[in-house]
Amino acid sequence: MVDAYKIESSTCHDFAETTACTYHTITLAADTRGSLDHILDRAIIEVAGAVYYIRVTAKNEVGWGVGVVRLVIFKLGPLGLLVVQRSDGQGFAVSWKIPPWSILPVADPSFTVQISVSDKVLSPRLDDACYATSSAGRDCSFVVRLSAPDTPEASMYLVRLTLTSDLTGQTYVFEENVNMVGAPPQVLGVSAVSQTQTSWTIKWNQPAYFFHPDRYYLLDLTCDGDIAAQIRYFGEENAYALEQASFIAELGVEWREAVSGSWMVKISADGMGLMTGSDALECQKGSDVTVTVTAGNSFFQSQDASQPLVLKAITVPGSPTIDAVDEMPEDGGLRVKWFQVRSSMIFCSSRALCFACNVDALLCVGMSKHVEGRASEKVKVCHV
Repeated sequence: MVDAYKIESSTCHDFAETTACTYHTITLAADTRGSLDHILDRAIIEVAGAVYYIRVTAKNEVGWGVGVVRLVIFKLGPLGLLVVQRSDGQGFAVSWKIPPWSILPVADPSFTVQISVSDKVLSPRLDDACYATSSAGRDCSFVVRLSAPDTPEASMYLVRLTLTSDLTGQTYVFEENVNMVGAPPQVLGVSAVSQTQTSWTIKWNQPAYFFHPDRYYLLDLTCDGDIAAQIRYFGEENAYALEQASFIAELGVEWREAVSGSWMVKISADGMGLMTGSDALECQKGSDVTVTVTAGNSFFQSQDASQPLVLKAITVPGSPTIDAVDEMPEDGGLRVKWFQVRSSMIFCSSRALCFACNVDALLCVGMSKHVEGRASEKVKVCHV
């Protein structure tokens, strides 16, 4: 009849009682139950991340029998499971870390790996997924290829990593819920809010399902269909604006006179976003400037750009030149004569530049009859 049990724990396979091994033993009296259990607390199992050898031996009146040994990994350290959508949007990149043993066992840590995403199950070899063992453990990664979402809505996936220790048979399961992001929908409602001498204001509706990460807007600008530039508005720089129902973009406008005498307009981002491609768009006055907007994220752009918005590169008219102001004694008025400014020109300063034609107007001033004892003055325009 068994009257006692001895439980030994050690980080060494031979249960040596040396300074290189963490060894403990405890003896328990037997009872009549069919199975026994006992908790080895942290005062005994001291080293997290170590492989422990556990031996249980029975004793009767003859003596101690032969013990049974079981290996166990105690408190495998955090694996740092990380699942991100691939840079091309086609599936996930799964990475994790196998920490080093705190006290090395007979063999290097080895696991059977299983990765499941929805109904897809993959079983890569550990040595194919992980770098060589080092003092810092093993860094591992594996790609799960999936088709890109065909709708802009984010799709939720459950990614499960299962590691089974080849040494102890213990199984560890780690899970993470991850969104897969598709292409943003087409940008709608692109319109001009205002067009002044120094700035153009454009707005558009924020598309639904416009998700992070790294979302942005891309403005493509062309002059008469052949000169092009791009302006990119990044989400980080415009985080507040991206939370509104509409996005408003301010474009800076600068006018200059070219050597040829024609006037040019330079259109650029006004303090928001970063430029890509050309530094800015430069067009001749009177050009049609076409603006389209595309939404994008780290993986995709909208399949279709917005409907084009066409703005005319015009500015305020130049100052007319007053040619003469003549008194008209017969009517008591004034004749004002100036040069007419052609609508196709700007900043006119001479008759030759403005292609001016004479315009006459009569300004007639008269006194009305006295009303209730006082005079009232009125002005009327006399037709030429």
